[in-house]
Amino acid sequence: MNDDLGELLRVAKRAKRTLAPVAPPAEFRARLRDNLQSAAHYRATHPQAPVRAPRRELPWGWIVSAAILGSFASIVILGLRKRRAHA
Repeated sequence: MNDDLGELLRVAKRAKRTLAPVAPPAEFRARLRDNLQSAAHYRATHPQAPVRAPRRELPWGWIVSAAILGSFASIVILGLRKRRAHA
């Protein structure tokens, strides 16, 4: 485990030496600031509909399986009753 940590630290040091810091151009920062301010103003001036909790998906596979099993059991029981009535 210490070997893994040592290897990770070596990789981190190598990456820090190799990768140069990147700063976005001033034009990009100004455009981003303007867009964020516009979005904040829009959200403040346009009330949103309340967010509802997502509906839980029904387990259709289980429901259909239970219906089929119930139908089959009913047919078997009716067949057994009919057979007993004739015997």
